[in-house]
Amino acid sequence: HDSPENQAYTQAYYQAYNNERPNFMSIGGYDGMRLIHEALNKTQGDASGDAFMQAEQKGVGALSLRKRDPPLGMQQDGGRAFSGWKGL
Repeated sequence: HDSPENQAYTQAYYQAYNNERPNFMSIGGYDGMRLIHEALNKTQGDASGDAFMQAEQKGVGALSLRKRDPPLGMQQDGGRAFSGWKGL
């Protein structure tokens, strides 16, 4: 999608990797780390599963480089926390 975040990422990737185009893996890695970063901000650095799930209840999310809506989020599945793409 055409967004300022996506354009900035693409430009930085081109510069870092000799004009190679960002691929699916690089964007997935960025999205995952961005979600972890947002969760750690909400938990004030507590990386425990319980803290991450409490942060989710407070609304942890981040804009994906792949698309604008819905945003990345954390979901709960059978008591296990995992990051995933809400709405897919």
